[in-house]
Amino acid sequence: MARLKELETIKNSFLIPLDKLEPDLKNPRKNYSNVPDLAVSMFNAGQLVPCEVRLSADGESAVITAGHRRLKAAKYVNEHYDAWTKEGAVGHRFDGLLCVEEPKGLTDDGRLVRQLLQGEDNITIPLNPIEKAKAYKNLIETYGWTRESIAKKIGKSAQQVGETIKLLEAPKELQDAVEVGNMSATAASRSTRASPEKRAAAVEKAAKGEKVQVKDVASYTPLTHKEAAALIKKCEFFRDAPGLSEIQRMRWGSVKHGIEIGAGLRPAEFE
Repeated sequence: MARLKELETIKNSFLIPLDKLEPDLKNPRKNYSNVPDLAVSMFNAGQLVPCEVRLSADGESAVITAGHRRLKAAKYVNEHYDAWTKEGAVGHRFDGLLCVEEPKGLTDDGRLVRQLLQGEDNITIPLNPIEKAKAYKNLIETYGWTRESIAKKIGKSAQQVGETIKLLEAPKELQDAVEVGNMSATAASRSTRASPEKRAAAVEKAAKGEKVQVKDVASYTPLTHKEAAALIKKCEFFRDAPGLSEIQRMRWGSVKHGIEIGAGLRPAEFE
């Protein structure tokens, strides 16, 4: 395992040739449309943040677990280096990338969580909502996590995790629109409750490459008794949460009361 690490050590990292670096096929990031922008930055400024890797047992290769965009950007720079420097521009070329080893004993689900959490620096950008939704679903279906355990680990509420997963119920065309930035996650989530006519119109709009807005999929159909009951339970949960001020409790109580009126039901009918 020491062979790659013996190549060159720089500031507690080691330089690995590009042809020895392999992508992690389980990495949740699938959209790399912004790689050319990162390539320009790396051409001008070099590699600012090391990649994180898992070394093979024989030390002959390494799987990137954090830094897939940097790997693709480095290759992009090398492909365009001659053209970019033809007019006298000066920049970096990449024979390899600086890497550090991932933490010892990291499990597959632990690695996935780390990949979800990456994106707080200026080099690695956050996953888009659809990529996050698929990663959350993978943690639940493959590794037995719950929405609550995911929420606790990534610093979000279980409700936010659930709403993100719900994006996967939207038509594929609308999921694609979210990934390319032509539709917000909120609008895509609303589309799962929209009428078939509104949803079809939104899909047609997305197919044309047009922006799909919340108003395009807004649904004003009455809540079913079951949906109203679920929302009321959520309101009661947040209203009774510890640490809330009296004003905050009153607000949640008002929301609960509004749902009851809108559904045409009294609280007793949910007991």
